[in-house]
Amino acid sequence: MAYVDAHTQFDNLGDDVILERLLTLLGERGEVVVDAKGVDPALLELTGAGRYRQAPALPLRILGDSLRDRLSPAHRRPRRVLVLKPGHIGGVPSARAVAERVALLGVTAGCRALGARVVRTAFSVADLHPSMLWLERAQTRLMHGYAPRDSRSVEYARSRGLRVTGTSADLAWTVPATGLRPGPGNGDVVLSLRSSTSGYERQDDYQRRLRALVTELQPLLREAGRRPVWVSQVVSDERFAAEVADGPAPRTVFDRTPAGARAVLAAYAAADVVLTNRLHTFLLALAQGTCAFVLTDPRTHAKLDGLLTDAGLADLLLDVRTVTARDVLQRVQELPERLGEIGDAVAKAFDAGAATVVATLDDAVSG
Repeated sequence: MAYVDAHTQFDNLGDDVILERLLTLLGERGEVVVDAKGVDPALLELTGAGRYRQAPALPLRILGDSLRDRLSPAHRRPRRVLVLKPGHIGGVPSARAVAERVALLGVTAGCRALGARVVRTAFSVADLHPSMLWLERAQTRLMHGYAPRDSRSVEYARSRGLRVTGTSADLAWTVPATGLRPGPGNGDVVLSLRSSTSGYERQDDYQRRLRALVTELQPLLREAGRRPVWVSQVVSDERFAAEVADGPAPRTVFDRTPAGARAVLAAYAAADVVLTNRLHTFLLALAQGTCAFVLTDPRTHAKLDGLLTDAGLADLLLDVRTVTARDVLQRVQELPERLGEIGDAVAKAFDAGAATVVATLDDAVSG
């Protein structure tokens, strides 16, 4: 029996999709209990959380269920597993984040004492603040599974004394993929970009380079018969799109509804190519059958660089420090000639990533 907190960043379609994938995969392996108290019904539909048994205050619930198992007469008891949500761990924490981590440490200790497991998988970790590092060390020593999604995170975690039990993969690799196909030929080039590689620090130099590159690229695309189309998979990205998109470029913004999610995915599927600096935009575009390139700085975006390298897709990363707008246009124009080669690499990456995720969850729930 798996317990999952269904509260997530509902302004971020990528987070919503990977929560849906986590719940679906766990549901295929047994009973799932979710805490979705206060979540909008549209978002319950989007993430699929509404399909599962609801129970608020999951930490107390799992501790209570585990204690009841201990006190009940001997019989076959379900394996109880608290599966922590995937995401990024790192950066400068707030007081609330520290308090939540202290509470989670207590829950983990209680679960272990009562025979229940706590598992974190398919996440990235880097740049842990000292106030969080010792908490994370203690947490990993009590957890059954702690499996980051990429080799860079594993290397970082081990170098900081965290107990790593294995390497997982991003849950988006399990999204049903159609295989790369030639674009519809309408000339659409989706731009889906954030202003930084981090949600917790300013990156003025990165933003300046990215802004200059994209500003020069848009008219070049039009001269080549292409149409720039802006899509904001994360609501906050629309600010950057509004500042950088030139006048004629249409824009689509995720509106936190199932219809909005379908509109974003349809925009990816209808494009000839997607240019992004978000991991889940990249993976969801590939899953829709559209080739995507990552525009970013691998020095400051190490987790994305590491994941693409692990997946054998490093050739799809374009370094904003060195590429020009004409370089990007050339990669877009050459895509039809390379689609078969890229498609084979993408299919292999999805198969390997999905297999890794499934193996990790199998170990967590029934191992």
